[in-house]
Amino acid sequence: MTDAPNTFGGRILDLAPDAILAAEADRGIPDTLTNLLAPIALAVLAGEDIVQITDRPGPDRTDRVAFDGTSSDAFARWEQQALESAGAWYLQPEITVRPGILRVPTAHATAPRWIGAAIHEQRNRLVPADNPEATFLTTVLLPLFDLLFAPVRMRTGTGKPKKAEVQRAAWADVTANLDAIGLDVADVLAPLRYGSGWSGLRAKEMIAVRSAWVDAIIDRVTADTIGRWRALRTRQLAEAFYKKAKRRTPKAATVLTRAVQPYVVGLFDGSWLRFLDYLEEPINDDDRIMTALPEERLLVTAGQRTASVAAATGVAVDEVERILATFLGNDRPAATTAPVPERVEAMRRWWDCFDDAHAAQASGMVPLWGLVDEGRFAHEADVESSINQPVPRGYTQHLPADLGRTIDRLWGGVVLRERPARIVTEFHPHRLFADAFGPAVGFWHGVALTCWFICEGPYSRTDLPGLADYHARDVHALAELGTPVAPTLFADLVATEGRLGEPAPVVDRVERFDNGVVMTTHAGMRRDGFRYLNDVVTRHRRAWADAHLDTYLRALWDTELRAVARGFARRTAERAGRPPTFKQFVTAPVVTAANRWFGGDVGALYAAMGEVAPVEVVRASPLEVSPDAFAETVHRLLGGPPPGATERDHDIDRMVYEAVKYVQLSQARGVPPSQEDIGIEWRPWDAIGGVTDGWVRFESAIRAALSPAGQR
Repeated sequence: MTDAPNTFGGRILDLAPDAILAAEADRGIPDTLTNLLAPIALAVLAGEDIVQITDRPGPDRTDRVAFDGTSSDAFARWEQQALESAGAWYLQPEITVRPGILRVPTAHATAPRWIGAAIHEQRNRLVPADNPEATFLTTVLLPLFDLLFAPVRMRTGTGKPKKAEVQRAAWADVTANLDAIGLDVADVLAPLRYGSGWSGLRAKEMIAVRSAWVDAIIDRVTADTIGRWRALRTRQLAEAFYKKAKRRTPKAATVLTRAVQPYVVGLFDGSWLRFLDYLEEPINDDDRIMTALPEERLLVTAGQRTASVAAATGVAVDEVERILATFLGNDRPAATTAPVPERVEAMRRWWDCFDDAHAAQASGMVPLWGLVDEGRFAHEADVESSINQPVPRGYTQHLPADLGRTIDRLWGGVVLRERPARIVTEFHPHRLFADAFGPAVGFWHGVALTCWFICEGPYSRTDLPGLADYHARDVHALAELGTPVAPTLFADLVATEGRLGEPAPVVDRVERFDNGVVMTTHAGMRRDGFRYLNDVVTRHRRAWADAHLDTYLRALWDTELRAVARGFARRTAERAGRPPTFKQFVTAPVVTAANRWFGGDVGALYAAMGEVAPVEVVRASPLEVSPDAFAETVHRLLGGPPPGATERDHDIDRMVYEAVKYVQLSQARGVPPSQEDIGIEWRPWDAIGGVTDGWVRFESAIRAALSPAGQR
């Protein structure tokens, strides 16, 4: 294939956008995209508020795009199912955009001084899966406006100035594209260009120059301009294609880089085949365009027979046995519990202890803040005011010793994304356990603690009427899992508030002086009647568990692991049937799932999908000391205050957590990390002797803390 073959695609490489439009008309190719885009773009230029970006229902903090006056049916071509069936499996599940460029005409009319703020400050997170308008916005409308108002954007940016050659190239590119779409704007562009003396202008002069550009764009852009822009973007896509074409059509994956993908999505509805048809080029014989996902599989129970698995996966029986041996653990017979069910069983046992502890809680007892681990070490306990702080390892007072050891074992290993083939030590397995247990823990524990602190003091983060809003995120998450909280819980708690006593001050301390003066210091307020609130919460919590706990626990792992399996299938489809590499597969969600349900073993996660991990996962040698003993020794050796001290050194506390990071990185890499890996610029090194001497002391403390001989 030559650089410019005698095909339609080859011929348009040297054509201006007007000529491309004429050539398309000769071929009978309708410009449906411009017919949709032009009315919307011209309305925005006229200052009409037709682009609506609104919050989605629920607390997920993402946004939704709609266009007033345009039916959602007009954007059906960008629905995710349609794009994926065309082979566009590379779509991002969530994207962050800055759509402020669309606000330039309005800002120009109302507050021209603040055009820069209009462009740069707005930021939105979009989920295009169920919002095709979001895909149109990001692949079509924003690229158009980014060109039209590029000179204003470039003259309102902040940050470190780019090098001269970079700026010259950027301005040359913008100028060439504006010329290509037939915009005669040389008169208003000249004072904006690089080297025009812009930096010597006064603020009012800069505003006037920017405003002149906006006026020109609003006055001179027409539907024909927008059609030429669409043709220019099509030619640019063809140029990317022929740049990769040598003697034959390149594979889709070769051309469709991250930068090029939006062109195909916006112009050709994500269809590589439609694009090839437009170019009049044949498909590469070795290219596979997948129009459906490979079937996702989850093998998470020990009861699945090897032969059945082999038949379903097409893998030899002996290979399936090897996979399952890895999945179940080499030291266990195949009949024993698999990783996921074993963890679910531990969660059921833990829930019973959690429920019993809260049900038995009564006024005057020690608060249950600490029953759910928040990842603190023992030396961080606030000895002066324990009621205001979670109790480190408070769960040990309420869990059977064997259950505590089970949680330590099952959640005691994690994988770091940068080294996914090494399992390292998790220093807070009970915190990871609570994270795996999901929103039910955060909700029911949080509601019970709120009731406690409202009654027992010294203060609460919310009141009873505000409880529903305070926990809205967890309530929404539980409903999404099909295990909703009864809304009557909040009404019942508010109704019960009438049974509480009057607020009374909590006495912190009483001081008596020689002259007979008595000084009483108060710390917050309390109210009698905790038992009434606790009875309401216990009744609702147990009703929820009776109705939903089993469903909830299954939904936790099924939702998370199925999302991972679906992601594996999507990457396989994106790579035309070839599974993703190990590095490509191990994304943040994969790391999270492996840590929550497989003890950090990514190989076991592969096995759960009926796949064989392409690398061997190795577990680092276990620590010879407990995580708490390690932390306490590092804290002591770095000069932290002794147990029982009334003051805490937060810089030393911070360095203890950096020591944990140091150990995990050492286990993952097989060699100690450098000071740069930990951070030499903003860490509180002064607390331990400065950057140079402090690093020596830091490493020495870690070595001593890792040795049983270093404990005392």
